[in-house]
Amino acid sequence: MKKIIVVLLVLVCGLATMSYANGVPSPKISYKCASQYKKQAKTLAQDHQWISFKCRDIHYWNGEEGWDAVISVIIKYDEKNPLVFMNVDDEKFHLLTKDSYKRINDVRLEITDITRNSREGRDLYENIGVYGSIASVLSNVSYFLYPIDFVNTMAIRPFFRSCNEVEIDGKSYNRYESFFTQEENIVSFVNNENNILDSVYLEYHSKEGDEGRDYYNIFDVRFEDRRQYIDSVFNFNNPKYVVYSRYDEFTYPVMMSNTDNLTNDILDFPLVNLQGDTTTLSKNNGWLLLNFWSIGCGPCLKGLEKYQHEKDSLGYRVLENQGIKILAIEHKSNNMERIGNIADKMQCGDIMYSAKGIGTKISIPILGFYYLISPDKKIAGKYGELDYDKVLKAKQNYKTK
Repeated sequence: MKKIIVVLLVLVCGLATMSYANGVPSPKISYKCASQYKKQAKTLAQDHQWISFKCRDIHYWNGEEGWDAVISVIIKYDEKNPLVFMNVDDEKFHLLTKDSYKRINDVRLEITDITRNSREGRDLYENIGVYGSIASVLSNVSYFLYPIDFVNTMAIRPFFRSCNEVEIDGKSYNRYESFFTQEENIVSFVNNENNILDSVYLEYHSKEGDEGRDYYNIFDVRFEDRRQYIDSVFNFNNPKYVVYSRYDEFTYPVMMSNTDNLTNDILDFPLVNLQGDTTTLSKNNGWLLLNFWSIGCGPCLKGLEKYQHEKDSLGYRVLENQGIKILAIEHKSNNMERIGNIADKMQCGDIMYSAKGIGTKISIPILGFYYLISPDKKIAGKYGELDYDKVLKAKQNYKTK
């Protein structure tokens, strides 16, 4: 048996309780529950060197479904040579080990191969662990994750409130209730017969009153050795990869920034409005504000809502009165019915477009992101949130160049 601790919970030493900024104390942390949780995870790793499963994540924001995604995961529990493999939509493949991070993106035709033999490699690797796709997908099923170096990342969560045994459909489960911030509540169910995490329910509330819910369901659990399959995916000698761009820890930052120029691929990417008509950036003259958003992104919808009460007597918004045309582009979905419903709610159907996949042509680092585009089709500004003063200042400064 391989002796390994699957989950190391990030607990603040010496703190039995926490206090929030508003002075309201959190519930006491239950170290007994944390110990039980780790014990079940450790037993799973001792019983099986390999485990593969699929994780279905159904996300809701203010009662409306944002996405329904299934991620395939393979983990090898091995103190010397552990690994985490992840397959997202059969388009993006990740392989994380103690020595390297490898990624294949079949949409962008890119291969990333980062080693940890240098300071640059270690820093980037750790950032990927915190901010990258693996952490974002598996952060709430971290029960499985210790084999890699997640110990210092936010992927290991949370603080435990309580644990009790429950029976569901004739099976015994340990129900763990935990939290990470004041606004979050996380409930996890671990099967007491096989020690496998079965499901996780997460709800969170923003200070503005918005509500999010995520349901994670673990299924299709297997225990066979998957090395042959993983090696076949990451066989970089495969002829299909000849046309792929390749990056390492030294060229990775260049890869992240080289999509900021408005190439023809971006300028001619089809933008579809609610009437089903197609246009492109190259066909839109003058100053443009590209408002990239997504259906399941709460802050994105808040940004769209901002336009709702701006129209003057002639129907123009603040930026439109300053000669800037707004294009609100859903860059992850082409579900025009859903987009139309949001447009009706936000009263912004005239600026709504779908451009699923445009994120493969231009960098969209977060779901809600803005580009200010000049009449000569240059990027004059980039913003993580919409600040009219910054946009108008950038427009004025660009005009004086």
